[in-house]
Amino acid sequence: MRVLVVEDEEAVGDVFLDYLIELGHQPVLVRSAEAALGRLQTQRPDAVVLDVNLPGMSGLEFLQLR
Repeated sequence: MRVLVVEDEEAVGDVFLDYLIELGHQPVLVRSAEAALGRLQTQRPDAVVLDVNLPGMSGLEFLQLR
């Protein structure tokens, strides 16, 4: 499964990546909601792991976008 991980804290993002790889998934890590929007233009993940407290656009604001 392709999983987009949106997490600004480096250590937390690394934990998500390691865990998802261990489970056999294909994670992609970005550090902001804006970067996630850019990824969604070129890639279609099967799932998104989204931090709510992101710098700039919050995870909640991201969810309200169409």
